[in-house]
Amino acid sequence: MLYTAGYLFFYKAFEIGNVSVVSATINLNTVIAIMLAYVFLGQRLTGLQIPAIILVLLGITFVSINFNDLHKNGFSLLVGVKEVIIASFAFGIFWTLSDVLSENVGWIPLTLFIKIISIGLMVGLSFIGNKEKLFESNVKKFWLVISLVGILEALAMASVNFGLSVGDLVIVNPIASALSIVTISMAVIFLKEKISKTQAIGIFMTIGGIILSAF
Repeated sequence: MLYTAGYLFFYKAFEIGNVSVVSATINLNTVIAIMLAYVFLGQRLTGLQIPAIILVLLGITFVSINFNDLHKNGFSLLVGVKEVIIASFAFGIFWTLSDVLSENVGWIPLTLFIKIISIGLMVGLSFIGNKEKLFESNVKKFWLVISLVGILEALAMASVNFGLSVGDLVIVNPIASALSIVTISMAVIFLKEKISKTQAIGIFMTIGGIILSAF
């Protein structure tokens, strides 16, 4: 339920808010998860890992924000921020619980149960809200792409749960949050998009932080 709620509020924030601000603010979930793991699970970072995680989080933030767009278009911090903060808390609590459960029930059953529950909830909400939207022509037209996205997302969750089953959340979660680097890199390679200097700096900071976190 936390997983589903997190995504619902996250996508709602994308719908009404500024993409750059939402993409950067969602990284708050990593900070929340680390704090919960520190307080309730007793997980600690080494002297080198603390600056490494800070470097990763700052790098992800720089990659997520397109300062040129913000300067041109402007934005309101109030629009969408409330929703993404709620999503961050939901994800932060979710990953903390996942860390505990993956070590006790296993990462494969955990991933399967989460997906079954979240799919059931979303189908139910779709029919309660506006069932026509679930099967509208646009959805049918792109069902192959949507299916691929679903498969990739499930594999990503399974990978993170596997990481949590063998490692600590305080290390696994920040590294998993570096997905922005992959997204930006693929956009540059396949879509020929250009990145700003700030985003380039963010990429190097994130990679450096990930390397440093291994020590």
